[in-house]
Amino acid sequence: MGKKLLPEIERAFIYKPNRFEGFKIACYNADDAGFFDTHRDNISSNTAHRRLAVSLNLNHVYEGGELRFPEFSDVKYRPAAGSALVFSCAHLHEVLPVTSGRRFTLLTFLYDETVERWQGGDPFGF
Repeated sequence: MGKKLLPEIERAFIYKPNRFEGFKIACYNADDAGFFDTHRDNISSNTAHRRLAVSLNLNHVYEGGELRFPEFSDVKYRPAAGSALVFSCAHLHEVLPVTSGRRFTLLTFLYDETVERWQGGDPFGF
């Protein structure tokens, strides 16, 4: 992911992250209308270091579960399996309810060496 994605991030955001949080796999299940309500990814003291969010879609056999940025528009984003959305952690966003199947997503957050302290262990470097 790093060899392809990082040069594109540098070009698009004019920013060069060199740290990331460990990868997380999220599962949004239609059986419990899996969703994630509106939030920002960097508002607590434990997450303030985050600059960019990476949401990599791992599958395509589901309905609903789109990402939306309500401060900007009602457009719903659903990247193809194997594709990622990269966005500022400061953007308000939500995952809409999954209505059929299960949505799997690989998540991480990018930042750089200017972070003065790390909550929860040593950061991973690139």
